[in-house]
Amino acid sequence: MTSKRQTRSGFTLLEVMLATGMTVLLVGAMFGLLQAMLSASTVVADWQRNADRIQAWDNLFRHTLQGLESRARLVITRPGATSSSQLIYRIEIYNSPQSFALQPKFSTDVRVMLECRTRDDGNGVLLQLDYNEETETAATQEELPVVVLFDQLKSFELRFYDSRTQQWEEEWNSPSRRPNLIEMTMEDAKGEILKSVYWIPPGETTS
Repeated sequence: MTSKRQTRSGFTLLEVMLATGMTVLLVGAMFGLLQAMLSASTVVADWQRNADRIQAWDNLFRHTLQGLESRARLVITRPGATSSSQLIYRIEIYNSPQSFALQPKFSTDVRVMLECRTRDDGNGVLLQLDYNEETETAATQEELPVVVLFDQLKSFELRFYDSRTQQWEEEWNSPSRRPNLIEMTMEDAKGEILKSVYWIPPGETTS
């Protein structure tokens, strides 16, 4: 009596289901890893852009202060702590067309105003530039748009060094002369902190 051996061809349904399941798991794991890598890359790129932006602002502020012409007038305003104004700091520069030159040098004298204000929602502060084609005695009708430099700062602080007293001051109340140094400390929404000291050349002495 002879016996016949049955030869199995193909895969069973269970084997196909197991193979499919393993493939799905592997693809899902690879997709998750790729997604994590892309997310990390985006975060790194975002931090780099933010760092570049802060460095660019540091360079612009330094270039503006160190490049003040002798005839330029620097007016620094800081409302008192009890003031209801949203203004924290205001730095006005007259007769120095190259100040904060985000665009080509102005053909006429301008008043450039750097303002630090509390945000309308009360969540942090913003830093903005306001250009007006005017001098201290006259103004034209044309107004240039406000340029927002940072709109979500956690803090922005200035201090002023007075060589006469050899002390750092929280406020500057001497419109007839410039501080010798300005110290700026700012923290952005990501926790990046910039602390720099800027030298200011002496200007013309006014009575």
